[in-house]
Amino acid sequence: MRPQAYFIILLLLFSIQVAGVTKKFRSYHLDDGLSSSTVSCFYKSDNHLVWIGTAKGVDLFTGHEFIPLSHFFTDSAGATNTSITAITEFKDNTLWAGTWGDGLFSVNIENGEYTHYRGAEELSNTTISDNYINCLEVFDDYLWVGTNFGLCQTSGNGHFFHYTFTEVLSRNSADIRAVIQKYEHLLLAFTDNGEIIELNTQSGAYKKVAEINVPLKNITKVTKDHLGRYWIGTAYLGLFILDEHFQPIPIPNQLKKALTSASISDIIYNHEFGIFISSDGGGLIIINPDNLDTQVIKASKNNDALFSNQTESLYLDEDGILWIGYYKDGFSKTYLKDDGIRHISPNDKDQLIPNKNVNCFAKDFNQYIWVGTENGLAILDANLTSITQSQVYRKALRLLKDYPITSLSTNTELSIVYAGTYNNGLYSIDLKKNKIINYNKTNSALESNFVRDLKTYNDTINYVATVDGGVYKFDGTNFEKIKVVYQDKYELLDFLHIEIIDSQNIWLSSTGKGVIRINTSSGTGQMFNAVISTICYSSCLTNDSTIFLATNKGVFEYSNDIQDFIPISDDLSNMDVYGIIEDDEHALWLSSSTGLYRYYRQSKTLEKVTSINIQDREFLPGSFFKLSNDNFLFGGTNGFNAVSPQQYKSNIANTSLFISEFKVYNRSVKPGDTYNGEEPLQQQVNYISKLTIPSHIDLFSVTATTIDYKSADNKKVAYTLKNGKKDSKLFYTDGEIAFLNMKPGRYKLSIYPISGVNNQLIESSAKHLLIQKMSPWWHSVWIYIALFVIITGIILALHLMRVREYKKTQRLLQEKVTERTATLLSQKERLERQKTELQEILAKNKKLESFKENIINMIVHDLKNPLNGIIGLSSLNEAEYFEPINSASRQMLCLVENILDVRRYETHSLQLFYQQCDIRQLANEAIDEVRFLLKDNQIEIINLTNSIIVQVDKDILRRVYINLLTNAIKYSQVNGKIILRGQLKPDASEKTLLLSVQDEGPGISKKFQESIFDLYQQIDTKKSGQANSNGLGLSFCKMAINEHNGKIWVESDVGQGALFNMEIPQQKAKS
Repeated sequence: MRPQAYFIILLLLFSIQVAGVTKKFRSYHLDDGLSSSTVSCFYKSDNHLVWIGTAKGVDLFTGHEFIPLSHFFTDSAGATNTSITAITEFKDNTLWAGTWGDGLFSVNIENGEYTHYRGAEELSNTTISDNYINCLEVFDDYLWVGTNFGLCQTSGNGHFFHYTFTEVLSRNSADIRAVIQKYEHLLLAFTDNGEIIELNTQSGAYKKVAEINVPLKNITKVTKDHLGRYWIGTAYLGLFILDEHFQPIPIPNQLKKALTSASISDIIYNHEFGIFISSDGGGLIIINPDNLDTQVIKASKNNDALFSNQTESLYLDEDGILWIGYYKDGFSKTYLKDDGIRHISPNDKDQLIPNKNVNCFAKDFNQYIWVGTENGLAILDANLTSITQSQVYRKALRLLKDYPITSLSTNTELSIVYAGTYNNGLYSIDLKKNKIINYNKTNSALESNFVRDLKTYNDTINYVATVDGGVYKFDGTNFEKIKVVYQDKYELLDFLHIEIIDSQNIWLSSTGKGVIRINTSSGTGQMFNAVISTICYSSCLTNDSTIFLATNKGVFEYSNDIQDFIPISDDLSNMDVYGIIEDDEHALWLSSSTGLYRYYRQSKTLEKVTSINIQDREFLPGSFFKLSNDNFLFGGTNGFNAVSPQQYKSNIANTSLFISEFKVYNRSVKPGDTYNGEEPLQQQVNYISKLTIPSHIDLFSVTATTIDYKSADNKKVAYTLKNGKKDSKLFYTDGEIAFLNMKPGRYKLSIYPISGVNNQLIESSAKHLLIQKMSPWWHSVWIYIALFVIITGIILALHLMRVREYKKTQRLLQEKVTERTATLLSQKERLERQKTELQEILAKNKKLESFKENIINMIVHDLKNPLNGIIGLSSLNEAEYFEPINSASRQMLCLVENILDVRRYETHSLQLFYQQCDIRQLANEAIDEVRFLLKDNQIEIINLTNSIIVQVDKDILRRVYINLLTNAIKYSQVNGKIILRGQLKPDASEKTLLLSVQDEGPGISKKFQESIFDLYQQIDTKKSGQANSNGLGLSFCKMAINEHNGKIWVESDVGQGALFNMEIPQQKAKS
């Protein structure tokens, strides 16, 4: 075809447009850790790691952090600090990089081997032809290096073959700017002056095949498209296109003008997406090679747009991510493949929406999409691009400009769009009549101008939900309030969402009372306990009539079994979920404060929607809409997303793991650094299989990161640490895994990336690292053997010394024994006599003791029997004088029983018989026993004992009371008082009975307060007409209380009376 005809066809096919930002760009700068702000090239290696060439070297980009290439060297001292011009991978995971002025170098990423190649005045097979590298290409198992003075070929073994093409070049320049594959075993080398050399890689033969017939200088990049055409970019003359026969193809003036306005810095071709051109000041240019349709993307102030128009380099990886390097502005990336997620946001050139905060959506009868924002309306066509606006559309946009639009709804039959606002009420926009009416608190029954939601049922009934004004039924002219009262106490006025069930029933989402089912005819409603304390943002009635709620505590589903709502997933329980839409596969799409999610109802699994095109982490309440083509719209704080559920695919398999750093005591250890005192770290930590940690290192760590270039938020990893066969607990971290005071032994560290989609471990991408924590030197086997030998030798030496000492001592003892034997024989006779005398004395003492026991027992028993008879006769009460006899007899009986019980206590034969009794009643009984002693003394006994049921020996305790009361009466003054108290001790760990008897007698000196309880102890305390104590009563009291596991003591001062206290525990008493 003649060039003129080709040009005419191109003119007919050609169209150029300057488009708005339809893709979301994520930018990175020096502040993010990039080594230099100028990014000159990119390369994605076979292990899916992205390497970035800058003006100061090469950085590995993990998706979250930047790691200088020097961290992979075993000898990083020779690392270049020069601008990188090209990066490629060639053989055995070795990265090759060309520089501008410092030659060529290679780094084996796995073993850290670093080699630098430089040019020399005389070419040899160990040097490159020049230190200025223009391009690197791998072709036919060779690396081809284009330099300013020729082409070099190497197989990677450190030897180079040079091509200078001197004999075929006419412009005397072998400055090779690009190497392109033409056919199998044939490549093309493009010189800076426009001469093209064809080289046979098998035979080494070459020839010049073309020469561009214009004065040409500074070719920057060359690429080849699927039609065999060569696209040549230059620094000063714009773009040249050659056909497969190297004939120039005329470029339409409009395209030529767009491309010649700035210097072309890079050109790449992709069969799916076309030609991409970067230029100095011209932004990013995308060309369809089939029809030369052109899209020019310019930078804007929007954070999601192209960051700079000074684009320096381009790279398109196999995942469809386009990487754009800038001059002194870092780089950006964007996802070109259609993953079912589109991002529409405001930008400087194409104001599709007036504000980044998108609150609501609606679709009118023209199939136009209405978008409500914090700063007015936007009206888009079905493809979400701008429309040719009619008069009524322009009027609506102008009238509602700058108003926060909070809700939208349409009446398709009447061609009316309803727009609710934050503080201006409701607008009715009649598209056919070109009429707009505003309803507010002033001119209608609305009680609030904050209209939060609008819903239309069958184009006949409109419902309006307001904040601080309640909910209304609206017929297009008048508002009828639907009053919602909570428990007949107060009216609910704040509503966020309406979901229509049928002509008479709706679901109302409220702030603080969950969801309410309202019958609009009867006014009756139903509330639900499970969600009554939640903020319900919206609801969704699915195709199977199941209602789901989006709340500040996750998502709830209505259960017919319990007639209430239940949460669908614990993973959502602490999340604000704003909107719910059901897709054709019955999955629920959820917008929230932390992103977009998809919930599969059948399997009850939750996935996070990960895409570089997600508008932002935070979506907005009520901002969701389902289109008629089953696509969805979700609005947020940075525009809105258009979602195609059929096209979206989960990005689980593309996530991998990289161990980026190894630290000892918080100091980074690089390849070549010595950390264990013996040998340096041989490789970058990601590529080693074993770490040996010396015993003296108590703190070390490794940092792992997920490799997921599509999702910048996915940072978490999980790990286990096994020691032997015992299973390890699973731990989670944002990257750093630190170990403190690890015990010696062999450990297996397993690190797993976590899917950003479903938070599950990706076991197929796990990294496993063996950690050997060394034992201290004194734990060595040889140390143990040496210690054993030394200790055994010491023991043997000590044993020999002991044997010698023993024999010597034995000899001396034998002499002493002989000497003492004679003395002992004479003493033996004397001791035998003394023994006989002592035995006789002991026999006599035993007889005397036995006689004393018999006499005491006889006296006691002889006294007890007659006294029992006297008591029995006096109990008949036939004469007044019997009462003194009875009382005196009881005293004698008590004395006798005291003597007997004291003897039993001494002989360990006293036994208690526990029974329940009222301690107050028991005290009263004791008072009655001693009441006859009070007549002449006029002494008052006051019983303040609490009525408590206790477990004690009733008779023994009663006699304790009698003894203490008798003593108190005996030593009390006339008209004195005796006070009894009893209660449970309040602060004891076990229940303890606390009793006391207090008198107003002469008191007891401190020195006698311990001895008064001793047997037969008497104290010379005088009282008129009274005898001294015989010493048995208090001894009996002490023995009785001791047998109860208690204690008794006295508190007294001379002249201040006496207080006898008793504590008796109510558990673990002796039986």
